[in-house]
Amino acid sequence: MPDLLGYRAKMGQLVPSTNTVMEPETHAMAPPGVTFHTARIFLAQPSIRSADEARRAADAFREALQIAVRDVMTAQPDHLLIGVSALSFMGGIAGHRRFTDEIATAANIPVTTAAGALTAALPLFGVNRIGVLSPHPPMFDEHYLRFFGETG
Repeated sequence: MPDLLGYRAKMGQLVPSTNTVMEPETHAMAPPGVTFHTARIFLAQPSIRSADEARRAADAFREALQIAVRDVMTAQPDHLLIGVSALSFMGGIAGHRRFTDEIATAANIPVTTAAGALTAALPLFGVNRIGVLSPHPPMFDEHYLRFFGETG
């Protein structure tokens, strides 16, 4: 049976359980015939104060991410948006590729991450210099710097 509301596209999106912005924004921006279907990724540790806490939180988050992928795929989306920017920048270009490939393999549909969207969009606008403002603790800065340094 065809989807009556998402007749052009059904977009799956994964957001941290603490995120209150992405879901309403995507619903507000949805063009006619495009629907967004959200799965929340459980974030047990809302604040991170050390590199060790950051590593533990990232590991737990990756596990919860797999559950969220499983859950959102029951809606049979055409594309998957990953609303977890920090993880998509970790490990530079190679880390992003592994992160994206792992999710795309589990979902078996195209996947868009923050890192992938930025590397596609910035050249289209002729951007060759950026500033990074992040809501994440300073220990994540090295990941952003590495990723953007590797992408030029």
